[in-house]
Amino acid sequence: MDSIDQLIADWIQVRATLKRQLKHFAEGNTIALTDQVSGRLTEDATERLHRCVTEIEVLIAHYSTRG
Repeated sequence: MDSIDQLIADWIQVRATLKRQLKHFAEGNTIALTDQVSGRLTEDATERLHRCVTEIEVLIAHYSTRG
């Protein structure tokens, strides 16, 4: 396996982890911190996770089609 293939494999694992976290929030779980509103924290985390997943998918697609 070359270094690009290893990067792609790692990104796929990271994407799976992030999607698992998104599912956790979609099931109604929230982030609970004593000094901040958990609903807003969960919304922020969900938005960031979606952006990360999108960026990882772009990376996977880009490097998967290399010559």
